[in-house]
Amino acid sequence: MLALHIQTKRINLLKSLHLFLYNGFKTIIRGGVFLLSFIAMSSFLNEKRLEALTDFTKTLILEKLLPIFGLIILFFVLKRLLTRFMYYQLNENKNHRFQFMSFQRKQTIVKLINNGLNYLMFFFLAYSILSILGVPIATLVASAGIAGLAVGFGAKDFVADLVNGFFIVVENQFDVGDSVIIEDTEATIKETGLRTTILQGFDGTVHYVPNSEIRIVSNLSQYDRRIFVDLPIYDETNLESLEKIVQQVTESLKENYQDSFGNDPIIRGLVMQPDGQFSFRIIWYVDRDDFLDLQSAFYAAYFKAMHQAGIPFARPLSYIKA
Repeated sequence: MLALHIQTKRINLLKSLHLFLYNGFKTIIRGGVFLLSFIAMSSFLNEKRLEALTDFTKTLILEKLLPIFGLIILFFVLKRLLTRFMYYQLNENKNHRFQFMSFQRKQTIVKLINNGLNYLMFFFLAYSILSILGVPIATLVASAGIAGLAVGFGAKDFVADLVNGFFIVVENQFDVGDSVIIEDTEATIKETGLRTTILQGFDGTVHYVPNSEIRIVSNLSQYDRRIFVDLPIYDETNLESLEKIVQQVTESLKENYQDSFGNDPIIRGLVMQPDGQFSFRIIWYVDRDDFLDLQSAFYAAYFKAMHQAGIPFARPLSYIKA
């Protein structure tokens, strides 16, 4: 058994390594095609062809445009390799600690790292291109003066967004796909970035929230969601008959939706609502994603069974034809 387990781990490791090398090889091949194009362009622009050009044009092509073109190729090849490596570590490497993370957690980390790489690499790309063009960046920054002060005030909010976004991810406050309530807005997390968090409401509205503005988060998806099914009844309702029906419906629902809940449901029994009306309560612990659909299905099942048994519902209620 131990030998079989070791052999399985070796096979999984070889498969993961093969996939990573295959994807990396494809990326290198694509980069090689661009590199050959770059070399071909350099060969095309040989001395004989440059004789007809002015000195300014020669300098512009050989010392400015070609290095910039090569830098852009290197940038995209490197970005692709880093993205592939990150995807491999999070999804394909079976021996890495990331394999114990949930899918939503992996999605959050992937989007966050992608955003960080984009910011960082585009910054260095822009800096390198400006340096090749001869723009005195250090002098411009040093002599910015009032403009630099204005940028500093703007950067304060930017830094606050970054810091708060960092703690949101580290503390695992929410992940991509979670249902949350932020500033009285109930929505689903679509993306967690360095500066902003993107939410999508149930009506399809997309909200862009700066990370520094996120103060209180109510995460509806971090643990199993509790559904309270309260069946309003009259004082004279026969509780023994009601309990028997509720028990039968509950067992039937457990069989039909066994993949949708964690802990067994709890038949709490008779409870009094704030308005003084009595209800018979059943508590369900369901998965975090489809609790609204499950709640509707549970109510429909209990209502139908009570209608068939002739047990009335306490008013005011809208009557539902079974």
